[in-house]
Amino acid sequence: MEKSRMFEVLAFGLFWAAMATWLDILGTEYGKWSYPFKLNNDIQTLLPADTAVIPVMFMLLYQYTSTWKSFVIGSVISAAVLSFIFEPLFLMLGMLDLKEWSHTKSFFAFIFLAIATRSLFFFIKKKQTTF
Repeated sequence: MEKSRMFEVLAFGLFWAAMATWLDILGTEYGKWSYPFKLNNDIQTLLPADTAVIPVMFMLLYQYTSTWKSFVIGSVISAAVLSFIFEPLFLMLGMLDLKEWSHTKSFFAFIFLAIATRSLFFFIKKKQTTF
C-alpha cells in the first residue's frame, strides 16, 4: 500500500465495512434475506463478509485503479463475483436464504455503492485540498 494514501484507503475500507454491516442489518430486519447458519446466534448478519471480504475487495479496487473507467470495470467484476458466485455458494451451503431479494439486485447494489463511495471520497479529497 502506498504510504501516502494509507489513511485514505483504510478510511475507504472502514466506510465500506460500516455500510455493508448497516445494509446487512437492514436487509435481515426487513426480511429481504436471512442467515440460517450463524457463527454466533446473537449476530443476525454475516459479519465476516461485511467487515472483511467486501471491504478488502473494494479497498484493493480503490487502491489499484487510477481511472473511473478501470474502477467501474473492476466494480462490475467484483459485483459479479460477490453476487453470482459467492451468494449462490452461500445458498448451496445453507448459510443464506434469499426471501425478497435476488442476485441481480445485489449486483446492481454493489456497483451503485462502489461508484457512490468513490465519488464521496473524491469529493472529500477535493474539499480537503481547498483548506
